[in-house]
Formats: sequence, structure tokens, C-alpha cells
Amino acid sequence: MELEHLPKFSSLIDLFESINIVEKGIEQVYDFLLKHPIVEDLRVLIDDLDLKPKRIYKINSVLKDLGLIQIYYRPMKIQLLDPLESWEKLIQTKINEIQEEASSRIKYCHESLEKMFSAYELVKTPQMPVEFVSFITPELDLESEFFTMVSESESWIAHGIFYRYDYNRTFDAIKKFSVEFNANITRIIKNNQFKVLVSDDYLKQVDDLFEKHKDFIPILGELLDSNMNFDLRYTQKPFSNFVLKDQSILIQPSFDPSGENLMGCFISSPKEIVEIFSNKFNELFKAANPVRRNGKSKQEFNFYQILAAL
Repeated sequence: MELEHLPKFSSLIDLFESINIVEKGIEQVYDFLLKHPIVEDLRVLIDDLDLKPKRIYKINSVLKDLGLIQIYYRPMKIQLLDPLESWEKLIQTKINEIQEEASSRIKYCHESLEKMFSAYELVKTPQMPVEFVSFITPELDLESEFFTMVSESESWIAHGIFYRYDYNRTFDAIKKFSVEFNANITRIIKNNQFKVLVSDDYLKQVDDLFEKHKDFIPILGELLDSNMNFDLRYTQKPFSNFVLKDQSILIQPSFDPSGENLMGCFISSPKEIVEIFSNKFNELFKAANPVRRNGKSKQEFNFYQILAAL
């Protein structure tokens, strides 16, 4: 069976492609090193992989630049670096580059638009605009992390579709801005009212999130001891994701083409549109089933409800 048909080898092709590395034979060499982490004679690679010496040298140079291997000279020896650690670092670097590029391009779009408006002395109409807020940024921001819950007095939160999101960002933000969190976000969560509607599938994902992050409960102890005003319900009926704040502002998430990764959200407030979504929410919410504590303590269930609302 050819290497290209093997699942392991195919995963290497996808992995190198994900970081835009197209170097003929690099998957073969790395596959060999995963099985033989130390190579003390390059002729072994040449003989086993049927690659020319010049190609072997070029591939190893690329792997070294990527931080995946170490090369020792006199005589030349190759040592594979810890794949878990080296790849996680490499992928995170790539993700940061993508986020910075996206953020820069979005900023450029906004600036270019403003320049054109200014150059032609265009005046914006007094219509209620649709604002887009991007979440593709390496910067932590408390209000963005809790965008579903920040309101004047109440939030109606509908989560019909689970999307991929780095919830560690939210917890990192709480730690980084602990004073601001306790002064502002904690006050909002304690005093405001929250109606949260989730689908069956979304509720299963909340169960998983709770198990993964419940060690965070002690950090939020004071908040989770509060008598918070949450009404969490679930339904089998299909619906989209949206948030209604104070029955006057509509927030709709924006996903990437896969429909699984959250990119940002659209914010609008035309009364007619808000009313349509408000009626839809009420219709689904009234027929939905309450989520019970199921043996969870007060702190645990409050944390569970916050996870469902995020």
C-alpha cells in the first residue's frame, strides 16, 4: 500500500498544508522521523525514502526552521523534537498570524470606507445601522467575551446551534481583568434577568463544557453563591442563534463558511426586526422544558447556567 493511502500519512499531508508548507517529500521524511526520532546517518533517509541527497538536505532545513527537529553537525545528526510540544507551538504561531492578518484587513476595510465617506463628503443616513463586531482578535475584552449577557436589565438568549469557540479565552479574561469583572460583569449577572433557550444538541455540549471547566467554580464562588435570575429551558424544535437585549437590540452571530466557528456578531435595533425575533423567542420559550439541577449544588448549577448563556 502506498504511503499516500495511509490515514497517518494523509494526516501529515493535511497538517503541513494547514501551515502552507509545500515541500516535496517533507511528509515522507517527517513520517520516518516519527518512527525513528534520531538519525545519525543521512544515507539512511536517502536509501529508505528514495530521495536525492539535495532534497533531503532541503527538507531537513525546512523542518529545522519550523522548530520540528534539531540538526547537529560533524557528523551530521538529526533529532526529532517533541511532536506534541513543537506542533502545538507551531500551530498557535500560525493561528496568531492568521488572526493578526484578519484583524489588520478588517481595520483597513473600515478605514478605507471612512476615507471614501470623507473624500466625497457623504453623510450617513439616520437609519438604525447594522454593526458588525469581530471576535477574530488576539486581544482579550471582557464585554466581547460576555456579549450575550451584557445588557441594561435583561437578556433573552437563544442557542440553537453549537459553534466552536475557545472558552478558555473567557476564563483568561476573567483572570486578567478580575477587578473589572467583579465590579461590572458580576454586578450585571447578579442583578439582570436571563431567559436562556437551548436546543437538545446544544445542551449536550453544555454538559461537556461543564465537566471540562468546573474546576473554575471556586474562583467564581462569590458570584455563584448569589440568587441569580436565570430561566434555562431546552427544546427539540430547530431554531437559530440570536440574543435580544432589553427587548430593543438584536444580536446575531456570524460564522465562518463551515458554520461551526464564531467570527463575530451583527448588532441591529430596527423595532420591526426586534419584534419578529421577540415573538419567535416567546413562542419557543413558552413550549420549552425547564432544565433541572439534577443533583448539582447551587454553585454548580449557577455555573452551568452561565455556560449555557455565554
